Amino acid sequence: MKKLILALFASMALCAAEAGAQQTTGTIIGRVLDDQGAAIPGATVTVTSPNTGFVRTDVSDAEGVYRLRALPVGTFDLTVELAGFASLDRKGVVVNVGQTITIDFALKVAALAETVIVTGQTPLIEATVSSVGGVVDIQRIESIPLNGRQFANLAATLPGVGLGNHSDPTKSTQYSPQINGGNGRNVNYQIDGGDNNDDTVGGLLQLFPLEAIQEFNFVTSRAKAENGRSNGGVMNIVTKSGTNSYRGSFFELFRDKSMNSVTTTEKNAGSEKQDYRRNQFGGSFGGPILRDKIHYFAAAERTQQDTKQVVNTRGLFPGLDGTFDTPYRETLVNVKLTANATANQYLSVRYGRNQNSQPYGATSLKPVNGWGKSTNEFNSINANHNWVVNGSMLNEFIFQYADFANNISANSQDPYESFPNGVAIGQSPNTPQTTEQKKWQFRNDFSWHVTGMGGVGHDFKAGVNFINEPRLFITFNSGKGVIQHTHLTDVVGGPISVITLNDGDASANIPLKQYAGYVQDDWAVTDRLTFNIGLRYDLITGYQFDQSKNPNFVIMQNAGKAGLLAGIKGLENFGKDPKNDTNNWQPRLGFAYTLRDGKDVLRGGWGIYMDMAYTNSNALFAASDATGKGFGATVSIDNQSGIRNPDGSFFRVGQDLANILSQNQSTPGAVPVFGQFTDPRLQMPYTRQTSLGYSFQLTDSMVITVDGVRADGRNLNSRPRINVGTVGAGNAGAPAPTG
Repeated sequence: MKKLILALFASMALCAAEAGAQQTTGTIIGRVLDDQGAAIPGATVTVTSPNTGFVRTDVSDAEGVYRLRALPVGTFDLTVELAGFASLDRKGVVVNVGQTITIDFALKVAALAETVIVTGQTPLIEATVSSVGGVVDIQRIESIPLNGRQFANLAATLPGVGLGNHSDPTKSTQYSPQINGGNGRNVNYQIDGGDNNDDTVGGLLQLFPLEAIQEFNFVTSRAKAENGRSNGGVMNIVTKSGTNSYRGSFFELFRDKSMNSVTTTEKNAGSEKQDYRRNQFGGSFGGPILRDKIHYFAAAERTQQDTKQVVNTRGLFPGLDGTFDTPYRETLVNVKLTANATANQYLSVRYGRNQNSQPYGATSLKPVNGWGKSTNEFNSINANHNWVVNGSMLNEFIFQYADFANNISANSQDPYESFPNGVAIGQSPNTPQTTEQKKWQFRNDFSWHVTGMGGVGHDFKAGVNFINEPRLFITFNSGKGVIQHTHLTDVVGGPISVITLNDGDASANIPLKQYAGYVQDDWAVTDRLTFNIGLRYDLITGYQFDQSKNPNFVIMQNAGKAGLLAGIKGLENFGKDPKNDTNNWQPRLGFAYTLRDGKDVLRGGWGIYMDMAYTNSNALFAASDATGKGFGATVSIDNQSGIRNPDGSFFRVGQDLANILSQNQSTPGAVPVFGQFTDPRLQMPYTRQTSLGYSFQLTDSMVITVDGVRADGRNLNSRPRINVGTVGAGNAGAPAPTG
């Protein structure tokens, strides 16, 4: 099946010759007409960037249609020329990422050589697109105050987009755009056309300096077939490029405690307002290496935040009370080179790095020995080549390598003690943890135009995308080798109700391969009516790893084969041979109808949108169980009257554990499992999205847009957790995941 699918899309790519889609660029299209409204073929339309020297041309076809594709984001000048007609110039046309601007020209017969300069603003409404969303451009990025300087937060300025905390506690300083009832996991983030998604928990992965962001286009609903792996929205982000001018910036943000009030924690501890210092600084610089040909741009940002955490153990451990530093450090770097290789070839190469560190688990009721340290490192290398042939045919190739590594270490290996009043000391049961991801991405998109065929013309697109992720790894050996005690009372040295000791190896690597392909037709039936028709296919392999060493999976498979699970919703697939979800065809249909010279647009459509089953919700702990190593409580003693020594006295922290094992009829048992497994025919989550909207240009600078959106979710799965093995005298509960 996989080979058949790859062959199908490879054949589409060959048939498309040198054509492509736009993931990092924009397009200007339109018609060249005479003063009677008749089409003028053979007119030469030239677009020029006064900032970079970028030049691209096209010739109008039999319908008078021209297409200037793969234009880097920026401001351009247009010139239209044809012998016997007065030339037309239009300056200051703004091109945004992923958007198509429609600009028509009316040529007049000229007895003498003359040029007419046309003035007018860039159209505010896309007249040929049925998707819902908007662009956050450089003006908005530079003019709106942004606490924390995280560029994706500006998505909240678009209708229907909210803002919430990131799903992953290892990225606790990040926020996440949220749409369609999701928590930010169901958004596909693309930076310069490259994948920037966390495949463990979902959501935005690497951050970039705000000074490096040119703009982004956020499709919140009803994206075209070229965009996938998201049942929510798609954010296409483009980083800045250099120009013929040497330009730079510098910023400094400083804040201290004078702007803060006393916190609730400080009030409860009877403490004064603690020191707070946040120093965020950086800048950018760019310019030409070879004027009109090669340019560079670099940006860097540094955050140094020094805060304090007041710890009050409520009289239990006064020697551990106090005020402690909670420093946060982050460094962001982005470097980009661009080249106008020829009039029809454009190259860009970008490197980005993100590194941060902060305390983990710092609270007012937990001393420093119960904290940990979380560190993150992100790297990405992105290369893009787009090549235009004959003006209307485009090939865009994108390569990217990206990696991510998180480590949460423990500040100590002291025995863990928790009390009913919430105080806890000793090594955190959620440490240590490790997450790693490595991705290789190869993407090729094609586009070409055909005149006529039942209308003004068709803009076809076809493309393939392959992501190889050989490293999708996690360790969750939390509390390994450290005795965990639960106190019955709020008394140091008092009776203990639960003793737990973890052992084993909770680690797993789930290599994934993501395949995608699509075909799309933007059919201009008339100058006013455009249909967006597309079909997409996605396949993700790697979820069906070998689970023959997972005892719970084996039991469920045998029960399914014996018919014992018949009629139990959610367990229908057990007993069947494991199989990847291959039925992921996603048809999409939309329309856009313009009125009043493109100043009113009615649009709508329907489509199916597949997401991915993020491994944290579906596979990580099942993959750990599948290794046969196991992890969990090898000792678990529970006595709510208080655990006692052989002589009848209460067991105290620090006493020899061997003295009470026989007394409680408990001996160290075999390493248990998490008790989780992956459905043998796991289905990818998807939504059916329907929308209907209307845009009305009220003034030259104001558009009112109203959209109705419906999203019906299906297969929103999570890992089955039926039971966990029994160890010793009690049930061995597996530690809860934090990611």
